[in-house]
Amino acid sequence: MISSEKLKATMTDKGFNQSELAKATGVKQSAISAYIAGTSTPSADALYRMAKALGLSMDELYADDATKKEPSHYKNKTDELEKKIRHLKKVCETLGKQVSSLGHTVDEFSQIISQ
Repeated sequence: MISSEKLKATMTDKGFNQSELAKATGVKQSAISAYIAGTSTPSADALYRMAKALGLSMDELYADDATKKEPSHYKNKTDELEKKIRHLKKVCETLGKQVSSLGHTVDEFSQIISQ
């Protein structure tokens, strides 16, 4: 979702009010108001035009600062994923041993029946 706070702050920094941004972009003022309020999401075209007028990339305008996590956040997620992967590997090893053991049992049973 668009960062309404970033949109509002950038408009202020660049000297735009809603009416001026609407004129500069061709996006309706009511739509800009809804984007700032967070009640509506702009189309890709509207996002592009607003970003261009404000001197931002679409990603900068679209990305919410709350989604920009510290590297420690990613480290924690990586650690969690690595732990889950280790667990899954152990489960697979156990299952592999059980399947192998079952295969031996089936082979032994087949030999007994064939005798």
